[in-house]
Amino acid sequence: MQIQSVENPDRISELNKGLDDFDILIFISRNAVKFSKALFPGLLARDRIKIFAVGVGTSEELRRAGFSQVLFNANGGASEGLLEESELQGTRIRQKNVLIVRGRGGRELLAKELKARGAYVEYAELYQRLRPEYDRGHVEKIFESEKPDAIIISSAEALKNLLELVRSEYKSPILNTALVVVSERIRDIALSLGFSAAIKVTMGYSDDDCIEALKEMFEVGNNEQ
Repeated sequence: MQIQSVENPDRISELNKGLDDFDILIFISRNAVKFSKALFPGLLARDRIKIFAVGVGTSEELRRAGFSQVLFNANGGASEGLLEESELQGTRIRQKNVLIVRGRGGRELLAKELKARGAYVEYAELYQRLRPEYDRGHVEKIFESEKPDAIIISSAEALKNLLELVRSEYKSPILNTALVVVSERIRDIALSLGFSAAIKVTMGYSDDDCIEALKEMFEVGNNEQ
């Protein structure tokens, strides 16, 4: 996956001028934090605005940026996990103005559910996810010369991009490779795309969680032999 900034200085200027209109800002990812630093001087000066993060990694990125009070779901669960937080329930969220900082074309679940709970929701789409430009033979050679034992996938879009980078006759080795994925949703998508080897879902979204899942996958395999 290639991440690229969405150059929209007018939108950043508009957001900076209108920060006082928002009660809550939700950062979807680490990239959402990295690409929104032009907003931080105004945000850090406004203690009234509550800052939420999707995932532990995003919360850590916000803390490094200077935000001492960041609300998030420590148990993970992406948008679904964040929606369980008490601050986003009932009268606490009703009629609140929410800004979701994200990449272009992300999931609609969070905004849809918050609107259903009575919140007013806007987006700040500050980056975009692109399929990287690789020669088709690049990925094909990886699976021809030394087939990987597993693939780690952190998003459904990355999974689809991987398959689009190879010709149809080369997809079989990929579909028969074990996967480590960061959510049940991505697991279900992998199955629908035809992945047939073992699929291990991580406990969280961090690199350490992916490594731990990888170790567990192959420890189980070794014990069965």
